Amino acid sequence: MARPENPRYGTMNTPLVMKWFEEKFENDGTVWFFNLMKYRPFAIYDDGVVTNITGIEADDLYNPSFNIDEMGGMVAYIGVVVDQAGSHNPDWHRIATVRYPSRKETLKMFATPAFVELHEHKDAGMEFTVCAQTTPSSPGVVVDKGQTVIIVEHESTDAAFDPTSVANSHLVASFDVEGAIMGDGRVLRSWHQIQVEGEVDVRKIAALSPHISVMLMTLEGNPDYVDNTALSIQTA
Repeated sequence: MARPENPRYGTMNTPLVMKWFEEKFENDGTVWFFNLMKYRPFAIYDDGVVTNITGIEADDLYNPSFNIDEMGGMVAYIGVVVDQAGSHNPDWHRIATVRYPSRKETLKMFATPAFVELHEHKDAGMEFTVCAQTTPSSPGVVVDKGQTVIIVEHESTDAAFDPTSVANSHLVASFDVEGAIMGDGRVLRSWHQIQVEGEVDVRKIAALSPHISVMLMTLEGNPDYVDNTALSIQTA
């Protein structure tokens, strides 16, 4: 069984996690983990046999939301990517954000038998993921109009991207990235959720900066998809 600390879908940022322990979780508090997810066409378990369930279906079997609820966390956002643009994208399929009460509680959840048992489904279905530790840099604002667009800003020496520069948009929330705990070494600076009124052209938005990835999102297709990003900040 593939364990959470040694998955096939990315490399654990061990130095970052060890830093948490070295600092004895000082100033530990509410944290949002931001997840970019790319799935296999069909799930492949440890035995190497290709199954007849899709990668997303396998990840749905993994769904640890009951653990998150029990520990006082909250699924802030989960939705499907319907269009995307930007030079940094490996064609993401789904994006999720989860609020946890602390980093320490998050690691405790990862070690529970129930979580470890379910993890094999995530490992079977997930081809690649980036999971980043983030904190809000703006108030959460509920916007009930327009289409959801998520913008990920990659590290650079240029001035930070201003999500309000997107025409006909309303800012739901911005988050600073403190470090990726899982991925391939790429460094993210921030991510933003906006609502865009009218037709959304992700390529036009991506052209505003060479350092951003732009994803048009939908909550359609699964009753578990939610958009509580603003609420997760307001109730933290």
